[in-house]
Amino acid sequence: MLTTSLTRHLSLQERLRANSKCHLCLDIEWLKTAQGDLVRCGCMTERDEKERTEQYLRLCALPAGSEHMTLESFQVDKWNKAAHVLARQMAEGAEDPRMLTLGGRVDQGKTHLAIGICRRWLGRGRPAKYAYVPRLLDELREAYSPTAEMDYESEFNFLLSIPLLVLDDLGRQNSTPWAQEKLEIIIDQRLMARRHTVITTNKTMMELPETIASRLQRSGVVVALTGVEHRLRRHDASPF
Repeated sequence: MLTTSLTRHLSLQERLRANSKCHLCLDIEWLKTAQGDLVRCGCMTERDEKERTEQYLRLCALPAGSEHMTLESFQVDKWNKAAHVLARQMAEGAEDPRMLTLGGRVDQGKTHLAIGICRRWLGRGRPAKYAYVPRLLDELREAYSPTAEMDYESEFNFLLSIPLLVLDDLGRQNSTPWAQEKLEIIIDQRLMARRHTVITTNKTMMELPETIASRLQRSGVVVALTGVEHRLRRHDASPF
């Protein structure tokens, strides 16, 4: 009788172990120490980190199809080496630069570097936000509506406070006093708070609004990417 009971008990344990992700706590999440105390199983720490990483990735809202855009996959040459070095420093959270502007003609790899910075930042377990400037301004305008799903103040404060913000394609937006005001506030507030910010633009500093260009040059680092078009260096053409 005892043997039969023990066999059934062992079979249950084996079934639980086989169907559990964690063979230590059997997905109960807690373990009992020799002193009788309950401690959280290490598998939950790993699970929490994974869930947090996935949450940060959704929050960042990187463009679909940009999975290949990492700092490691960026093709470095003599024309963009300086930009790549600065991007790596930014991605590691260096004190300088806190604001990095990547300039240059279309398809020089500016967005690739900016997204690569985001991915490295997320990999370090820190939140980041990617924003295509024209779309970002449209979303902020829509947030003014009484029926809007998101609250304008909350969304705007989020842009000011997120540890890393990427503003992609500055200068592509409709140039209105409202748009310029919002962009100036975002850039000013992030500069004063010393929060990391990456900006990409196809415009020269002379083509950008003087107040914005002055801030980027005076308080941040501006570097231009030149050389062969980025897509011509790849076999797989990308819209970025």
